[in-house]
Amino acid sequence: MQKAMNTNAITKCLGLTIFIAALAGCSTMEINTDFDPSASFAGLKTYAWLDEPREPTGDPRIDDNPFLEGRVHAAVDKELSAKGMVLSSSGTPDFLVAYHVSLDQQRSVQHLNNYYGYGPGWGYTYAGARGAGYYASPSSTYVYTYDEGTLILDIVKPEGRLLLWRGAARDEVRFSSNPGKEGGQLNDAVHRLLEHFPPS
Repeated sequence: MQKAMNTNAITKCLGLTIFIAALAGCSTMEINTDFDPSASFAGLKTYAWLDEPREPTGDPRIDDNPFLEGRVHAAVDKELSAKGMVLSSSGTPDFLVAYHVSLDQQRSVQHLNNYYGYGPGWGYTYAGARGAGYYASPSSTYVYTYDEGTLILDIVKPEGRLLLWRGAARDEVRFSSNPGKEGGQLNDAVHRLLEHFPPS
């Protein structure tokens, strides 16, 4: 009886581990961009940051976070520099850059092992001369709660503060004690957002 309970616990843990690993291994980043079709992007060479106070979200991980701001600035500056655009410290730049960040808690519900009677909870039974065979594991439901982050980049015309282009990246965010991991995900989001900027 105890052995059966231990086997049950192991297969359940295995199923949960595979489920979480699958979620972590899949890129779920969603990229959306839009722009003013009547605007001309050909002459955009210099830019400045439009760093105005943002409306508080109530989440201390992103509100008034100088480290986050520094990472966003560094990632965007790197991508724009690679396109030949220059951060301007004086005069009137060709365009302004602004960013917005939000975090929302999401929930994913997955039902496993309920299609063919076996799945991630599979195992072997040994029945002497009959040899090995599969046993049917019961259906399992896993509820996974996670933070979904959205990064919005805006390209703004200085005269009249008119929005010219907007890009949004949405993905699951995993906070860790290693800033390099968070920076890597942010760099990837910014790269994919600005990959086709300016629009042709």
